Amino acid sequence: MSLSLSAIALAIANVVPELNKVETVVAGVVSVTQKVLSYASSMMDTVENAYEGIANSGAGKKAAVLAAVQVFVVALGAQWGDFEAVITQWIDTVKTAFNDLKSVVAPAA
Repeated sequence: MSLSLSAIALAIANVVPELNKVETVVAGVVSVTQKVLSYASSMMDTVENAYEGIANSGAGKKAAVLAAVQVFVVALGAQWGDFEAVITQWIDTVKTAFNDLKSVVAPAA
């Protein structure tokens, strides 16, 4: 078996258009995901402020954020099922980090 530089170059050249298609799809997914996470961040602040002073409201706040984000995702033309688990976990992670930092910065009296 002999190697041919031109055969390898041609094989790579034939793959480039397919790679460009993949890159375009990935860029679109990343763009939508960034929009969704940005919106979810905004909604977390909005809902947190709306529930200020209401004890034991964590589950209600999370449900409100998820409902708003679901509407946003669908409005973008995406499938909520593609985002639900990731957004739910992301909210849990952000809220845990926030509560941990809050307890260090402003410990309960």
